[in-house]
Amino acid sequence: MTLQELAPKPGDDLIGAPDALGGSATGYLRHAALAVFLAWLAIVWAWPGAVFFLTFDDSFYYLEIARNLAAGDGPTFDRINPTNGFHPLWLALVAPAFAFGLDGLDAVRVLLTVQLGLWFGALCLVAGLIAPPRAASAGDRHRGALAQALVLAVVAGNPYVVKTFVNGMESAVYLACYAILLWQSCRIGGRWLGATSRSTRLAMAVVASYAFLARSDAGLVILALGCWCLPEAYRMGARGLVRLAELFVMPAAVIVLFLWVNGVVFDSPLQVSGELKRLPLSASGLMIFAACAALPALGIWRLKARAGRRGGPAGVAFPRLAGLLGSSGWFAVACGLLVGYYVGLQAFPRLWYFGPVVFYGLVLLLAGAADLAESVLGEAQPRARLRLLNGVLIAPLALMLAVEAWRATDPRTVSIRIADQAAGEWISGNLPADAVVGSWDAGVVAYFARQRVINLDGFVNSTAYARALNDGTAGALLNDQGLAYLVNHDVIEDGEATTLRAMAAGLLGADRAAGLTLLKVFPFTFAGSANRLSRGVHEMATFVYELSMPAPEMRERRQPDAPPDDIPTVIF
Repeated sequence: MTLQELAPKPGDDLIGAPDALGGSATGYLRHAALAVFLAWLAIVWAWPGAVFFLTFDDSFYYLEIARNLAAGDGPTFDRINPTNGFHPLWLALVAPAFAFGLDGLDAVRVLLTVQLGLWFGALCLVAGLIAPPRAASAGDRHRGALAQALVLAVVAGNPYVVKTFVNGMESAVYLACYAILLWQSCRIGGRWLGATSRSTRLAMAVVASYAFLARSDAGLVILALGCWCLPEAYRMGARGLVRLAELFVMPAAVIVLFLWVNGVVFDSPLQVSGELKRLPLSASGLMIFAACAALPALGIWRLKARAGRRGGPAGVAFPRLAGLLGSSGWFAVACGLLVGYYVGLQAFPRLWYFGPVVFYGLVLLLAGAADLAESVLGEAQPRARLRLLNGVLIAPLALMLAVEAWRATDPRTVSIRIADQAAGEWISGNLPADAVVGSWDAGVVAYFARQRVINLDGFVNSTAYARALNDGTAGALLNDQGLAYLVNHDVIEDGEATTLRAMAAGLLGADRAAGLTLLKVFPFTFAGSANRLSRGVHEMATFVYELSMPAPEMRERRQPDAPPDDIPTVIF
């Protein structure tokens, strides 16, 4: 038995089948998805803190590049250096918002609303993948379907899960692409070459191409799907090779074109952010990558063997789960590849990198919940057993949602971005319009400052700057570009930013860093974890420093006004 033969056949009533009530098998799930969408839509527009809770500092990298692109400055974050530190599809969707006059936090809310719409659409596609639990009576079938919908609501509405996809980054765009590919894979039972028309294969090739443009690590997902299709192509002979080409030539061409354009325009085929985060190859890193890729493949192989002995997915304890893996096992392997890549081969992994894993986990959880509900509805006293299942499965998920919602309302979790906003606005009003400012966490600061702000860690800087970081000449390059100020958040130590000073000395040289003059401090209390900080409560501040100038003629550039002491706050 092949993996594809694990997938449910038409009439199996496991995936996307109509229920026995004559209505839609997806009704409860889609109503749950709509409730999640409407609730979070109200939160985004009614709660001022939602903008900073959902977004990351990196989100404002996109917004600033998009604003500069709309203004005619090209793909640049600081209006000095060109950068390819972004994924093009989301940037292409964000830039028109600024071209039509949106700006500030209103622009962020509009973009978050667009992403909520994509999250809702992805959940609606998920709702069509899995049939509700079956039972002897219509009432029990309704109760089982309601339990499954509650699982969707408490997981998909969890602030931590929503933040994975609705965050101002590219996450929601690649999610939409992956949701379409998963939906299609389940509809055809994983038989991408034998159960699809030519137009369907070409359409899915377009979706896969968009997925890569949405986030370049989709190349690993496309690779997993290609390996999944190879045995089927082999069995079909020459006809299979033609169909394989219809499905994968377009994504392959897009990948090659992307690398070529980057090489020509930005002097490097790969994005500068990925290059800077790449760890040196090591035996341990390669072992982690291989293990993460092998584990899901091994699990699916064991499931295939068990289902094969029992005559297919209907013969195992979790038939929907088995059928889902039989239809979309390639995506499970792709998730393993992504986890292995970011854990073993890259530094600074972020939450949104693992969005495909979170999304697929939600799909598998819904399938497993339907299987569990169906099993208890088939026993004696089904209602009492279903209540027990709700207490065991749904109650912990609801508790997790409540805990995350409580954490979200803590103003200390977003205090970094509030202080960075205050610093950016102060810089706009008190430093010269032509000042060049540097920051390692530059997203929010640059978005609210009118001056040019250089990203010093290089993730949205130029290829030349990344190379200068590697060979130790970045300080000289920044001097040539007129860097005159530093701004960043840091832990307060004796009223100063000790870590910031040390980083400045390492980047610019001890002599220039020794001349740092503190101009303004925006103190705050932060609760959580951040770059270079472990989880906990930290007394911090966003510091604005003036650098000693490398040339005497630059010393007359700044005469800031006396700044106000208050910090704008977000009402929670």
